[in-house]
Amino acid sequence: MSDKIDFNNFYTTEHIEGSMGLKEYIDNYYDEDVEYKLCKDCPNYGKIWMCPPHRENSLSVWKEFEEKYKKLDFIITKINFTEKAKSRKYTLKKFLMKSYQTQ
Repeated sequence: MSDKIDFNNFYTTEHIEGSMGLKEYIDNYYDEDVEYKLCKDCPNYGKIWMCPPHRENSLSVWKEFEEKYKKLDFIITKINFTEKAKSRKYTLKKFLMKSYQTQ
C-alpha cells in the first residue's frame, strides 16, 4: 500500500446556491449554544476575525441585519470525501506532508 494520497479518488465537490429569508434563518438555524460552546474547542477560537468571541452579541447583530435585509443568499462548495478517503487515518501534519509529496 502506497503512502501517497491519490487526490483523484479522494473527494468530489458539489456546488450549491440558494437563498432564504433572514428571519427564517434566525428562527430555524441560528444556535447561540453551538456558536459559543462548540467553537471554544476549535483552535481558531479568538484568533480569526470571524470566529467567536465577538465584541457584540451575534444574535443582536443578526437581528439588526434582519431589519435592513430580508433575504440571505449563500454559495457553498460541499466536499464529499470517498469512503476510501474517510477510512484513512492521518494526523494533520502527516496529511499535509503526504499532500506535498504528491505534487
